[in-house]
Amino acid sequence: MSKKRRLIGLWCVAVLCSQGLCAQSRPMGLEELFRLADEQSKRIQTYRTGTEAADEALKAAKANHILLKQTEATVQMNEQKVRQERAERLPHISIIAADHLDGPITIEVPVLDNNFNYWYVGVGVKYNLSSLFKNNRKLKQARLNVRQAEERHQWAQEQVENAVQEGYVNFLTAFTDLRTQENSVKLADENYGVTENRYKNEMALLTDMLDASNTKLSADLGLVNARVNILYNYYKMKYLTHTL
Repeated sequence: MSKKRRLIGLWCVAVLCSQGLCAQSRPMGLEELFRLADEQSKRIQTYRTGTEAADEALKAAKANHILLKQTEATVQMNEQKVRQERAERLPHISIIAADHLDGPITIEVPVLDNNFNYWYVGVGVKYNLSSLFKNNRKLKQARLNVRQAEERHQWAQEQVENAVQEGYVNFLTAFTDLRTQENSVKLADENYGVTENRYKNEMALLTDMLDASNTKLSADLGLVNARVNILYNYYKMKYLTHTL
């Protein structure tokens, strides 16, 4: 078994295990792994590959990517800090109101059997003059932190968008490679059939037959590799968008 075939087998194991297909009591051979990879690849080929699907992938990444959530939360925390520093510079206003009924008057001799009712309403204003000097510096620092957090969030968003776009282009390229490889397999099968007939009619040498067989085997292996590559790029897109 060639090294390339063994590597493809390992790729199949890694991808199929992510779908729970390797959770079986008996070990699977390479042929069975290739069959399962082929089935998975054909099922993934129904995935939409238009502009709408690319937009959905970007939306999913923005909604689910943990890095974007972290940077967005940092922006919100710093904005809340700015609001707190602004509130410290505002005066504290309070309204006071009371109503009191008192009687009889016991401090008089003799005691007066009278009732007194009094009420009052007031407005209190409290302002910390030191906040004009101290909070101004803190407010500037809080606003600077907001700008830095927004820049980090924008940078993270650009990184995620670029990664998703690159992954999506690779995903589409994998489909193109698959179609090309399918045509190669078709041509290799036709060439093998023609060479086999010529060999049976003693019109071709054994070396011609071996070359045709090697070409057919190489095309078949390339087709398997192309299908595994679709699986790899599909699950890479799932990883990039954090939708695994």
